Amino acid sequence: MPIIYRTAGPWGAGKGANLVAGEVDGNFYDVDRRLLTVEDNFPEAATGIAFFSVSGDLFYVHMTNGTIQGPFQLPSRKWNFRGEWLSSTNYQKDDVVTANGGVYLILLNHVSGSVFDPGANDGLSHDYYALLLTDPANVMPDGGLTGQYLMKTSNTDYVVGWQTPTVFPSQKLLEAPNATYSLTLNNIASYVRCVNGSGCTITIPNDDVLNFPLSTEISFRQCTDSPVTLQGGSDVALGTIDGYLATDPVTFVNTVRTGRSGAVITAKKIRAYGWDVFGLLGIVPP
Repeated sequence: MPIIYRTAGPWGAGKGANLVAGEVDGNFYDVDRRLLTVEDNFPEAATGIAFFSVSGDLFYVHMTNGTIQGPFQLPSRKWNFRGEWLSSTNYQKDDVVTANGGVYLILLNHVSGSVFDPGANDGLSHDYYALLLTDPANVMPDGGLTGQYLMKTSNTDYVVGWQTPTVFPSQKLLEAPNATYSLTLNNIASYVRCVNGSGCTITIPNDDVLNFPLSTEISFRQCTDSPVTLQGGSDVALGTIDGYLATDPVTFVNTVRTGRSGAVITAKKIRAYGWDVFGLLGIVPP
């Protein structure tokens, strides 16, 4: 029922006379019913997100009213670690490979080429590889011989390899104390004093065993009464003065030797498997 007012106002003209008891009670009753309606239909308090939590691959939403939404499965990418990159190999998306000191993620299915190219793509500007991390300081190729050094061998970053030293003009002073002496790349441009009382035999290895650069020179001095004997390894030809070179008729090994105490002979590489020998030579006995 509507509320009855005595006077005029924003509510209207009003009754213009005192309200009777029933009208007063009716007004109170109307207000009471409206309050009861509000109380019975009071809206719930707004609920928000308090915080999130993760357990393994499960995700939870904690609400301000104490309830928990979830769990929700977190999406995850499964990487397949394939090790060192190989040529002509079938790679799948999300494979992980290592190459040139870097770790790469495969972005597209493809068959690898003959040489690793970090910028390789499918021809439509879709790259095959994404660099995840790199550590060029730890890139070190396998192999190498004593006396070789590491050198950048390509304009591509981090491509390095073992290189044989070039011939230097000054000679290193070395000593051969035993009856035999093995040559290494450290003998490039060296002066070897053979001090063994019974003499010393030195073999120049073939290029498949130890490949000295062209123009390498190695000098040998006979420091005792016994000679220094220089012989060529398998397929190695020694060239010198006629009459001072002996060739074994069975093994075909070429041999030269120093002429006397204090004599110096020098071997110089002139071609693959070929050395000239000159100096104070002696006749090799039959």
